[in-house]
Amino acid sequence: MDIGCGFGDLTIELAQIVGPNGFALGVDLSSPMLEKAENSARAAGLRNIRFENVDAQTHAFPEHAFELMVSQFGVMFFADPVAAFANLRSTLRRGGRVFFVCWQWRERSQSIAIPLNVVAQFIDVPPPRPPGTPGQFGFADPDLIRKILDSAGFVEVIVEDMREKLPIGGGLALDDAAEWFLRVEFHTILAKAGSEIRSEIRRTMRNALRRYLTESGVLMESATWLVSTRAPG
Repeated sequence: MDIGCGFGDLTIELAQIVGPNGFALGVDLSSPMLEKAENSARAAGLRNIRFENVDAQTHAFPEHAFELMVSQFGVMFFADPVAAFANLRSTLRRGGRVFFVCWQWRERSQSIAIPLNVVAQFIDVPPPRPPGTPGQFGFADPDLIRKILDSAGFVEVIVEDMREKLPIGGGLALDDAAEWFLRVEFHTILAKAGSEIRSEIRRTMRNALRRYLTESGVLMESATWLVSTRAPG
């Protein structure tokens, strides 16, 4: 199961790995994303895959149906993470594994902190929510992650420090990367900003990103946790 599967890229990869004798399920709350995921799966000719528009926190999945669960930046938004993970544990087989990736503190990632500091020069930026609060950095505290998973009945929790350079926007050049931050990452924050302020932010953003430009586009370091655990048994 791929939790918060979005456009289904990882779900499709998992379905290809397990082959026709296995099965992959992607779940997400976004119907438009799931529609594109289903189109991609059909284009790939996969029949061992399904996508469902359900809330993984509370949905009654079949008991002991899955051997593996994964998530890329999805579980930090759980309203009640202990209850959500306990619900997910019930659909894992004995000894079933869980792997997910989540953000560390936002100050640790160049790809987040530097663009955010640029925007903060021109408009008020909301402070990060406290650890444990549903949101992008809800799982920034590794001790909190261990406590949540332990309380949900999981065992052998491992939290690994991951530092990698991410291609901004998938590998965009300087001007496009600056525009990507304005249009995608900070769309909500900048929704009411006038064109003059947006132009100044775009110019300053471009200058801030210049030092990270490579032949592969703008690359910036990110700091995430790779978390693994398993169900008892």
